[in-house]
Amino acid sequence: MSQDTGAPKAIIVRLLESYILDLLGALPPDEEAQARRLVTKAFGKAGDWKKRLRDEFGLKPAVEAQLVGMWTEAQQIAKGQGLSLAPADFAKMVVEENFVDAVEMVATELETEDLPGPKPTKH
Repeated sequence: MSQDTGAPKAIIVRLLESYILDLLGALPPDEEAQARRLVTKAFGKAGDWKKRLRDEFGLKPAVEAQLVGMWTEAQQIAKGQGLSLAPADFAKMVVEENFVDAVEMVATELETEDLPGPKPTKH
């Protein structure tokens, strides 16, 4: 994550990727601080950014264990193919493959609010 601003969809994607990286123990402290700020900016109320994100996306507690299990399995598959898988690549892949509808839904809700960044225009 590199900036605090951007379109709602990009912010949501970055937050979900940060959430997954945090579960894997691979989220750098500065990016965790940025995720905390973005969650507060996007959804209001400071506090536990991961809980707030889970609440906004309706994620059950079991999803964390599932994501860690997916990470373990993905690493084994990559290793079996003589490859390595970086946590950031895994997080990006998971968000792209599993959270597309949720990202669209939440981003659409945020677009109607005062979130910084460019707003989509209709032609």
